[in-house]
Amino acid sequence: MMKLVYTAIALAIGMGFAVQTSINANLAKGLGSSLVAALTSFGVGFAMLSVLALVTGQLQAVSGFKHLPAWVWFSGGILGAFIVFFSLFLVPRIGVAALAAFIIAGQLTAAALIDHFGFLGVPVHELHVWRVVGLVLLFAGALLVRMT
Repeated sequence: MMKLVYTAIALAIGMGFAVQTSINANLAKGLGSSLVAALTSFGVGFAMLSVLALVTGQLQAVSGFKHLPAWVWFSGGILGAFIVFFSLFLVPRIGVAALAAFIIAGQLTAAALIDHFGFLGVPVHELHVWRVVGLVLLFAGALLVRMT
């Protein structure tokens, strides 16, 4: 039962990405700046997460950060900023469907390499022929979405 719930949540996140990207693209168009729209999105997200962390009492977890290397502190936020900014930049140029298709193909390619080599401390799941075939088909699908 929980697998079904988790799958539904993951599907909702994917749908939310398309909706969020579209909303933020409208924000960028209205503001005349993808960068300011991304900044606004991150600012609102920061405020929302701050309230949630405060309400749930999870701000105590901050003490654990002092033992982490600096790159762990900053890399996720930096990558997130680039992802949001370039998503806003690309939506009016290639569309939400093509953007999502290439993002998914890119995510799965990176995920397969991370799994195969055990990067970033994840357990090794070797790359085999069916994963490669799946990745090739995903990329081909993304190209087809972009061509239409």
